[in-house]
Amino acid sequence: MDIVLKKKFDLETRNNGELEERFYQDKLLIPSVIFAIIHKKAACRYSKIFKYINPSVYLIIVKDEKYVQIWYEKKELAHSKKWTENPQAKDLPNEVENVTSKDISIDKEFIEVCQKLLMDYIGPFSKILIKKKAAKQPRLSRNDFVLSLISEIIDKPNSKELVSKLEKLLS
Repeated sequence: MDIVLKKKFDLETRNNGELEERFYQDKLLIPSVIFAIIHKKAACRYSKIFKYINPSVYLIIVKDEKYVQIWYEKKELAHSKKWTENPQAKDLPNEVENVTSKDISIDKEFIEVCQKLLMDYIGPFSKILIKKKAAKQPRLSRNDFVLSLISEIIDKPNSKELVSKLEKLLS
């Protein structure tokens, strides 16, 4: 698994005509999850799991100043093993079994769940807050996103219960 600086990656890749696909070292790559730079180790663990499940797929980590992103070769991925399966720890490379959902980048579904939780506590303002946070930093990990929401609502009435529910999303 290679780690490449974003500037080098941008210089050495060419577009395929599709918005996100790029050729790198004669391989067609597509982007995958993004991790905040402070979660670089989680990105490496995620990559190891991905390679464990799809050993023949080429994968690289592209590192920028604030984030790292996984790119992998566009080809048929393994269907015999699913991400939801929990392989035995002895079968995985070192550190792989420690990846948690809080290390994964936010997505539309996760944002909607957070918004529904917030709606019960702060009303329609929740929609504005969520959109603002997601637009400002779309590459946040789930953990960082929840922490940024908590920092906004910590002084509100009933915030302890809401904080507890938001933290449960990460477990």
